Amino acid sequence: MEFYRNLPTHGYGLLILRVHSTATNPDRTEGPVTLFTSERYDRSKHVYEQLTDQLGGVAFSQDEMKEGIAYFGINPPFVTQGMNGKFQSTIILMMGCEGLDNTLIAEAFVEKGARAYVSWNGSVSSSHTDQAATQLLKHMVTEGQTISQAVENTAREVGPDKVYDSILKYYPLASGNYAIQG
Repeated sequence: MEFYRNLPTHGYGLLILRVHSTATNPDRTEGPVTLFTSERYDRSKHVYEQLTDQLGGVAFSQDEMKEGIAYFGINPPFVTQGMNGKFQSTIILMMGCEGLDNTLIAEAFVEKGARAYVSWNGSVSSSHTDQAATQLLKHMVTEGQTISQAVENTAREVGPDKVYDSILKYYPLASGNYAIQG
């Protein structure tokens, strides 16, 4: 939890989140994107954050949820209310599943000071997201391409995820002309 809570205080210009995430609630309905933590879920911990919908329980499957194998998940209100400080025009690369299935968590990061949020519009295999992240970073950091160019070139080179057919996107669209200053 403290890892996420203090992320904005470090002054990162580029932040890569290679974490599990989901936009599917435990009841199998669509919801905001939730980022997994490694902390096991316990309803008696982080009570205020749970009552204010900043945190919730997430699991890798319905079976694990039924067995009580769940973790705390970061919801959009945690980004805006529970994180300390502000991001300094940070570019967030969220390389987990469904990161841009909807824009709720992307909006929260931007409200917290992030310049842009790049992620997948659906589930993604780990090998595909790693390959895409490598290309994306090459284009953005080494070649100095804008977010729009880097996402477009990466999408052309690695294509959609071969298993889930998800594609890489960015938010907000106005950040597309931004490039990392070297």
